[in-house]
Amino acid sequence: MSATSQGILSVLILLAGLPLATVPLEPAASILLVLGVLALESQSFMLGRHYRFSPAAPLLLAAGLSPNFGLLSALPAVLFLVLYQSPQALLEGFGHRLSVVLSLAVSGVLHDQGEGSPVVKSLMVAAIYLVARIFGETRFEPESPAERLVWRELHLRIRPMEVALAILVIPFADLLNANPWMGLLVLPVLAVLPLAAENIFLTSHNKSVAATLRSLRKARKREKVVAQKLSLAKQEKTILENFARHLSSEPTLMEVAQALIATVRSLVDSQNLIVFLSNPPEPFCYHVEEKLIPTIQAHPLLHLNEPAALQALADGRTVVREDEPSEGRLLFTTPVVTAIPLGQLGVLCIGTATSPPKSCLKQLEWICAKAALALSSAFQNQTKDLNRKTTEQKVERLAEKVEHLSALVAGAETMASSLNPVEVRRLFLKTVKEVLPQDAGMFQERDGSTLSWGHEIRLLPALLNDVTTKQQAIVVNDINRLKQMSEVPISSLVVAPLNTTNSDAPLAVIALAGKDLTYTRSLQDQLFILASQAAMAISNAKLYQEVLLAREELEKSQARLVQSSKMTAMGQLSAGVAHELNSPIGAISICLDEALEMFESHPDMVRRLLEKGQVAVERARVIVDRLLAYCRLDSVVTEEIDLMELLEDTTDFLSYQLKNIDVRLEGDRAKILGDYHALQQVFTNLLVNAAQSLKRQAPNQPWIKVRVESSETGAEVTVEDNGAGIPAHQLSRIFDPFFTTKEPGEGTGLGLWAGHQIVERHGGRILVESREGEGARFEVQLPVQPPQQALECI
Repeated sequence: MSATSQGILSVLILLAGLPLATVPLEPAASILLVLGVLALESQSFMLGRHYRFSPAAPLLLAAGLSPNFGLLSALPAVLFLVLYQSPQALLEGFGHRLSVVLSLAVSGVLHDQGEGSPVVKSLMVAAIYLVARIFGETRFEPESPAERLVWRELHLRIRPMEVALAILVIPFADLLNANPWMGLLVLPVLAVLPLAAENIFLTSHNKSVAATLRSLRKARKREKVVAQKLSLAKQEKTILENFARHLSSEPTLMEVAQALIATVRSLVDSQNLIVFLSNPPEPFCYHVEEKLIPTIQAHPLLHLNEPAALQALADGRTVVREDEPSEGRLLFTTPVVTAIPLGQLGVLCIGTATSPPKSCLKQLEWICAKAALALSSAFQNQTKDLNRKTTEQKVERLAEKVEHLSALVAGAETMASSLNPVEVRRLFLKTVKEVLPQDAGMFQERDGSTLSWGHEIRLLPALLNDVTTKQQAIVVNDINRLKQMSEVPISSLVVAPLNTTNSDAPLAVIALAGKDLTYTRSLQDQLFILASQAAMAISNAKLYQEVLLAREELEKSQARLVQSSKMTAMGQLSAGVAHELNSPIGAISICLDEALEMFESHPDMVRRLLEKGQVAVERARVIVDRLLAYCRLDSVVTEEIDLMELLEDTTDFLSYQLKNIDVRLEGDRAKILGDYHALQQVFTNLLVNAAQSLKRQAPNQPWIKVRVESSETGAEVTVEDNGAGIPAHQLSRIFDPFFTTKEPGEGTGLGLWAGHQIVERHGGRILVESREGEGARFEVQLPVQPPQQALECI
């Protein structure tokens, strides 16, 4: 509750207590009471800015309980106190006296009842005053921490005096009841209480001041410590900034080590400093006395070490050793050596005259920890740079190889584009001139012919023999050491043979020369591979030309063999042709003889005889035409052929060879495109072979079945007999040239081979089925129209 609210409550209580007021029995004593209260209030003491210690409260309460005074004497005293102390803020003044007003109101109520013991009434009023004083009135809240501490201590000491004032109400009430003028004796006693309160205040304040002084002394000590820590922090910050600058610039290992030594020298009075790296530790960077420099530089030979560095690197902690000077130590001039690990990379050794303090060691350890990070970063950067350079070198070599491979592939494709040896050589030289660096060149073939460009180059016999013998490329990058070629205006030479796998001697030798060039191993290999590719291309081109010539000769030989097959068949057919011609010639002769005899006597009979002779002559002419058509050598004629008609003509032509054989023609009248006379030769050979097979077997009823079947894509002609057949082991060879199953002198082995060639050139094929002693079955499959390129070869 605020002071204003308490003031309003106090005013309301005063107004409520006025009806209970009675006229005092001693008016003069009442006036004296009011004056005494005002006098005591003037002696009140302020504890802080808002809390007042006043000794007038017991006198006012005792007056309110006494019938000699009553509320009519006490309430004006309260009003005068408020007006005297708080004329500007009456409500707040009444609020600060809430405990007194409330107690007076209670005393008025008790006095009005008029019953009960006076001591009990006094005790009740004193209790109400004390409770209201402690819990009811608004308390001062200190603002600063120091004021809060003083107030707490002061409040604890004033509280007993507050209790004492409440207790004094009881005896003072008895005195005023006995004699109203006894209040004059109470006034001195109450006037002393403010002095005691002031003494308590001063004592508490002095203690507060002493505590404050002690706090100030502690604060100064802490300030010194903080200042020292701040200075150390500033140094560490400076060191950290230096290392940060080094790290930001990506320093090398040496730069980090030098920065570490410079930093330690600025902090420690050291005689010798060495940064050891690797394991076992080896001196990497140092700042030592001059007499130690030779020893450190000779470390790889002397294998000296520093025990402190070995121990620090092994244990992973700082080591401080005091060793006697010894020639087995690197820092033999300093009695104390401090070794601080730099992570896992190395150790920092500091040679001093005395052991460094702990604070300095901590600072050095902190610095070395940061240096270890910098060294690790530098080591990683160095490793990355090394890997990057290695990768760049690999990429360059790979790019060079790719370029060489591309040149080789392009050269191979260029040379493979021709099958003319002369053209291949020209393309090879063109590729070499475009791809490989050179100022001059020479190409020398196996027969000694030479082609040069640029400066004239003549290879030494020894060099040429060396290349030819070893069959590998040779590079000479110092041409002046060859005496015979010292006058040639070139400085380097590369020579490669054009090797082939089927010859000990190369096809040719190529040489390239440069005036200010140096031929590397890769260029040497590239020229050698290009030369090998050229040799293969030239060799393949020559083989191709030889194959073309051989093919032409083979085709000519095949044509001669086919014609020879025809002539052979003609020899076999000559007897039948002669027999066929004898009949019409005999008929002609008889008709002519009878016509001469009957010329005059029977002219009609002569006419009939001459007509018969004319028919016989026509028959002889047809036989001769067929024979000439079969063996003619004119060009191929492609025409539409009725296979059934062709077979009929063929059987008529072979009537003499097929006599006494039952020849059956069956099937469709299939039509195809082809060469009539070539196909007639095929079926002639098949029918003659069948007739000869029947003569060897001599069955009771010899027969030959010829069947024609047509389809959308072509036709199929089957020639089957019941002759001797073909042995199974000979079936795979019957189409080979000069292979025959007949007796010597009966055949040449060319008939089936020639027929097979003719059918294949028509785009068809011949199949055979046979069992020895059971006859043979030949099946000729022909397309409706043979390929054009096949017809050209028939």
